[in-house]
Amino acid sequence: MLNNFQGDRHALYSGWVLGAMIAEGYVVRAVVDGDGDYLPRVRFIAKDPAMSIELDIPEPPDDWALV
Repeated sequence: MLNNFQGDRHALYSGWVLGAMIAEGYVVRAVVDGDGDYLPRVRFIAKDPAMSIELDIPEPPDDWALV
């Protein structure tokens, strides 16, 4: 799983971003690869599936900390 991330901190940040988006009411899903492992990517789900998009989650900023 962590092979898809730059490290543990990137994986944690990706989960935090996804959770923050869900808490704000966005309809999003985690994206997985062909093996079912998570990717640092979020998919915004639109009512029209053709309008759904995926965005990469970058590595966290240096000053980011999970509090």
